[in-house]
Amino acid sequence: MSGIALNDDWSHFFIHHRQEEMTEDGLRAFAEQYGGTQVRDFFVNPNGQRTVYRSKVRESIFTGFCPDNPDDERFFGSEGHRAWAFNDGKLREYAQNTYDLDRRGVDPFAVWMKEFRNAGIHPWISMRMNDVHGAFDEKYFLHDAFWRKNPQYRTGEYRWAGNWGDRTLDYGRREVFDYQMALAEELMERYDMDGLELDWMRTPPHFRPGFDEQGIAVLTEFTRLVRQKLDAWEKKRGHGIRLSARVPHSPEDALGLGMDAASWAREGLIDWLTVSPYFSATSHDVPVRVWKQLLRGTGVTLAVCTDVPVAAYPGAKQLQQTSVTARGQAESMLWQGADVVYLFNHYDNAFTISDLENYRDMLCQVGQLSTLRGLRRRHIVSYRDCVGRGMALGSLLPARLPGKGASFDARLCLGDVTGVTQAKVVFGGEGDVRMRVNGVSCGCAAAYSQDAPAPDLPLFCVDVPLKALHDGWNNLELFSETAACVQWLEMDLH
Repeated sequence: MSGIALNDDWSHFFIHHRQEEMTEDGLRAFAEQYGGTQVRDFFVNPNGQRTVYRSKVRESIFTGFCPDNPDDERFFGSEGHRAWAFNDGKLREYAQNTYDLDRRGVDPFAVWMKEFRNAGIHPWISMRMNDVHGAFDEKYFLHDAFWRKNPQYRTGEYRWAGNWGDRTLDYGRREVFDYQMALAEELMERYDMDGLELDWMRTPPHFRPGFDEQGIAVLTEFTRLVRQKLDAWEKKRGHGIRLSARVPHSPEDALGLGMDAASWAREGLIDWLTVSPYFSATSHDVPVRVWKQLLRGTGVTLAVCTDVPVAAYPGAKQLQQTSVTARGQAESMLWQGADVVYLFNHYDNAFTISDLENYRDMLCQVGQLSTLRGLRRRHIVSYRDCVGRGMALGSLLPARLPGKGASFDARLCLGDVTGVTQAKVVFGGEGDVRMRVNGVSCGCAAAYSQDAPAPDLPLFCVDVPLKALHDGWNNLELFSETAACVQWLEMDLH
């Protein structure tokens, strides 16, 4: 199995597509553009806290919205936070467009379920299990009344200092469990889907401090109950309905946040597992082989998620992925055994790869190893951006070398290097750094100007002898006789 899964979030279409497209024809055209690509599964997301459609169990995006009122009405939240650059600040478009669709009696997700099938693509509903976009503003219009009225149900409200994770809802409270289950039931009843995704990455943590381990049984109970309800809907719909979960990149990190995905697979509760970053950066070092071992014999599809932000270490400036860096991620994932490349935040507008003109080409390339052959790709050292409470972020950089021959090692999975005709290591920082790849000495470093994404640092490049490379994981050794600091590191293959 191979191919692309693409997740389209609850705001993208309704904010970044024109008002004239808020029709059944506009919805159909959106789905049709993905036909003929390697996208095999499309995940549409009808909720954050509120829902995009008119819900019976919680408020909708347009609940309380009056199109005749000016932009500064209370509906949008406090004036101080309306300037927040959420989706380019196009908040009124979000409310207006979803309001218009509802007034016209058009449910976008029902239309998409049909149209993606017509395009040969499996339609999924992705449910965000704990979304807290705009958590800094209690009046923000994306918040549901349940969240507003029950601060006592939040995981860390007592220590709130701007970290969104302190304002997520605590699944250890039965009220929260039932509130979220009610939405899952409504989605199952409302939409004839091929699969339902429980997106636990929007937003962890799901339990108050000190209760993540006890939470393992809670999230397993939730998953088991959803699976039982889907079994009943399979009989009513007359076809299978897969269940997926999106969890952190590492099994240890997932467990540390209450997500025992391996047990869900062994018990037959899930059919699909997506391992994923949170938001800051896509890890270059996803333990795909460990996940495959844990899933052996279960028949569960393993998807590995890549997001748009690129960053070398915690606190580094976030950069924007390109089709070239997406190809590097995909090559590494697929070569290690991932079944599917899962693209998150890769939309059909500027909030996606920065070389948007290559968007469709990317969707025809990154789902299969065969279509990546012969194309330039970049493999960038990054870090794990989502770990359990009290667990260290897995970051190699910045690496400080005190001199006197001190060295450090990094590794990159380059996949299949057959046909590579040129290889460079690009690194950024300070000092006179020398390089070996798999023990083979590389040439002298020279100042270099790299394409986007690239940090605002002095960058250097060394040519790598092709004889030094081999398939799979390759070791990069950096050393220096004088004090140096490396803040960026990548392999650029042609």
